[in-house]
Amino acid sequence: MHDEPVDRYDAQTLTTSVQTAILGAVAIPSGGAPVIEGIIPLLLDDSPAFTIAYNRLETARMIRRNPELTLALHDPRLARIGWSPLAVPVRATVEPDPEGDIFRERLLEYELRKHPPSREIISTFLLQRENWWYLPRLIVRLEPAETPHPLTRREDTTHGLLAWEDGSGGHPAVQTAAAPDTSDERVTVRPLGVGGPPDGAPASLRLHDLEIPEMERSATLNLSGRLRGGTLAVETRAGSAGLGPRPGIISRLRWFRALERGCKRGLKTGY
Repeated sequence: MHDEPVDRYDAQTLTTSVQTAILGAVAIPSGGAPVIEGIIPLLLDDSPAFTIAYNRLETARMIRRNPELTLALHDPRLARIGWSPLAVPVRATVEPDPEGDIFRERLLEYELRKHPPSREIISTFLLQRENWWYLPRLIVRLEPAETPHPLTRREDTTHGLLAWEDGSGGHPAVQTAAAPDTSDERVTVRPLGVGGPPDGAPASLRLHDLEIPEMERSATLNLSGRLRGGTLAVETRAGSAGLGPRPGIISRLRWFRALERGCKRGLKTGY
């Protein structure tokens, strides 16, 4: 891992970190509090990228409307040697791949190495034929708009990614932040790096936990509202922070069928 006390990284640091990161996120501007989405960081033509399955069609449409994103790699879990925690403003381009040709030929092997749940769905030719609806993707290419800069590394379950907009209409700003107690509607948030949002800024906080290394269980809590004096006045709350019990056969089947229905519906609707 990169431990040098630097203020900026270079393009090679970004490439290496995308290659070696398992977990990533993008902050998407929304005109208020940014939307934070978890991603699997990939490389396509030596540039950062990620894919969206067709069950999350609305996310792709939101990125098309608001392409000035910020890519964040702050979570070291399962990261390989060479990884550095960083953030970089990017411009996103969404490329529909409804047949799954680009994904299958250029990104599938990459995703299977990084994402164990995908292995259970499309790791073999027979599974790919049976679960054909999971191969079509919306491919999001990310063109860096600035030099990447370091982020504070996530260390425990109280650390999340904080994102905010300053009203200028540019890329969201991001920072790793600590939020020890998220149960109330007023959440104390402490940015862990240099700088932070201006008082009263619309902000979002994403805390993510998952089972290592299988990733069978995961939990994401998304909070958004106004941040004043280190306190986030929560206006919207989605998800939960706890992993919960291991899912049984019925729960797994329901999840899988919901994924299948969502992907087929998205493909029928079209981008």
